[in-house]
Amino acid sequence: MNRQENKKDRKISLKVDYAFKKVFGDERHTDALKYLLHTILGYDKDTFEELSIQNTEQTRNYYASKESRLDILAKLKSGELINIEMQVDNIQSNAKRFLYYWATVYDRQLKLGEPYENLRKTISINLLDYELDNSKKLHSVYHITEDETGERYTDILEIHNIELPKLKNISTLEKVDKNFISLMKFISAESKEEMKMIAKYVEELDEVLNIMNSLEEDDDTWYAYLSREKFLRDQISKEHYYTNKGIAIGEIRGMLTLGADIAKISELTGATEEEILQVKRNM
Repeated sequence: MNRQENKKDRKISLKVDYAFKKVFGDERHTDALKYLLHTILGYDKDTFEELSIQNTEQTRNYYASKESRLDILAKLKSGELINIEMQVDNIQSNAKRFLYYWATVYDRQLKLGEPYENLRKTISINLLDYELDNSKKLHSVYHITEDETGERYTDILEIHNIELPKLKNISTLEKVDKNFISLMKFISAESKEEMKMIAKYVEELDEVLNIMNSLEEDDDTWYAYLSREKFLRDQISKEHYYTNKGIAIGEIRGMLTLGADIAKISELTGATEEEILQVKRNM
């Protein structure tokens, strides 16, 4: 009886990437993913009729405490690739990191000997539980354009950054898509009651809530979720620790990648050798 009561108290957060992928990145839940992409991208629903998820292996077999990206890679009938990722850890060099993730997906399309004509549009969607800048813009979309005319060079690159904490500015935004806002509030919700209130008016989110309830009932999923949540919390704590000490983690990682000597890095950054080794272990 107590076991059942405890299960009713469980609440997974979609801001934890493991839960996000379990809900939206499982081939059994493609309707949920279709709704997510339709709401964010604004494509017609018919566009997603033959959507397929390209990386389902981590959803089934991944042990949540490992240091790994838990992204979702979807492919449309047209061949377009869409990579979706939930991020809670605001580390340095965000723009470079997001562009690198986009480039990794784009680069993997071609096999040896295939022509460039086979390359398809690649979209990266970054859902962020932190703010990138001081603007009030919740959803930013980036392309490659000519500096003076603003003419788009190609539509093959598209990067979306959605800064969830900026939902607090929603009353000041002029153009607001109510379905988009409902979805983002649902993803950001801190309580089950809040999620239920939003899902009450959106049928698709009610289905997502049912998926989440099923995941919370499964012991293996629940404990894997808790493990991943703890790992992410520890990572954030480490980032704050280094930031408060004035240590630039991005700079240390860069020097480590270039093969710089730990003692030299310590001299240049002021970080202790143990702190540098900790950064190295987390790379």
